[in-house]
Amino acid sequence: MAAFLWLPLCCSGRRSYLLFLHEGLHHGPDVAHNSPEVDVGKLGFIYSDDRGDTWSDIRSITLPDRDISMFPDRIHAHLNHSPQLMPNGQLLLPFSQYARPGNMRRDWQLVAGETVFLLCENFLTESDPEKFEFSLLPPGPRGIRADIVKHIDNPAVNQLAKFFKGYPDGLAFNSQEPTIVPLSDGRWVQACRTYLGSPGYAVSSDQGKTWSDVERLRYSPDGIFIDHPHTMCPLARLPDGRFILLFTNNDGTKKGAKHVWDGGCTTRNPQWFVIGREIPGEQRNGGLIFGEPRILASADESEPEDGFTASTATGISMPQYIAAEGRHFVQYGLLKEYILLDEIPIAVIDEMTPELPS
Repeated sequence: MAAFLWLPLCCSGRRSYLLFLHEGLHHGPDVAHNSPEVDVGKLGFIYSDDRGDTWSDIRSITLPDRDISMFPDRIHAHLNHSPQLMPNGQLLLPFSQYARPGNMRRDWQLVAGETVFLLCENFLTESDPEKFEFSLLPPGPRGIRADIVKHIDNPAVNQLAKFFKGYPDGLAFNSQEPTIVPLSDGRWVQACRTYLGSPGYAVSSDQGKTWSDVERLRYSPDGIFIDHPHTMCPLARLPDGRFILLFTNNDGTKKGAKHVWDGGCTTRNPQWFVIGREIPGEQRNGGLIFGEPRILASADESEPEDGFTASTATGISMPQYIAAEGRHFVQYGLLKEYILLDEIPIAVIDEMTPELPS
């Protein structure tokens, strides 16, 4: 039985598509919970020509084999963001691919991951789904990773490894849950969650074929690191060319957190945001500078009266920026029970926009 992990929606004319990861196996009586067979599946899509009343059969997407893959025909992956249409007309689906070998099967918090983009070359020009042409960016045996040698001594990495009795050399290259934005000079910048205590970023100057290693994102090229645990940190481009970063301002040491995976309201509450802009000609920090951050929303951290703690397990999660009819919104999950939509007035965005360095 297929299980849909995530259903990002994109439309082509009057047809709607749902892209997802469908799985064929979950742990149970015959499969150990730490088996590499658990949660492995294939990317696929379905489509509807009647506004969702009926849907096509699932069409699986065949992907090239990668170093991180444990099976030649299936992958461990997360899909967290909708497809992104880039200025060159390419449609990209960002996702994370990860591995479950060895000690990573003991504790899922030790999983190693990399970011990757599914490219459909002819989505906007081809009406027959059987003729869609899919490939991965970057091409080759690996996705986008942090430099394991450079970050092997990162305090957040070592803190996480120590807590779960793992090893830093299996964690330091981790990057997951990417978003991607274009810069005005043609470069692409991805932001992703990492084990490094900050959002990660990487830059491509050739439309996704090659990427810089993932580095920790700063408020400015010479500024301090932006604090962030191992949770979603989407970077989005506003219609006017400015940027918004959604993050939680905790590097795994604040509010009593024991590590970057210390979830619940410990590291994922409150939800912060910051406004950024490009620095013309700047190569460092993805060419970006950010202003002073502000709190967008906070979750009630008190325990529920009935003692049911799942509702407080994740604080605020899965934030997404939405622009509609000249207005700016952030959608997010609250306490794993509610989906809320907050509007950010343009006056607030203007106040938070940083000055460019002289």
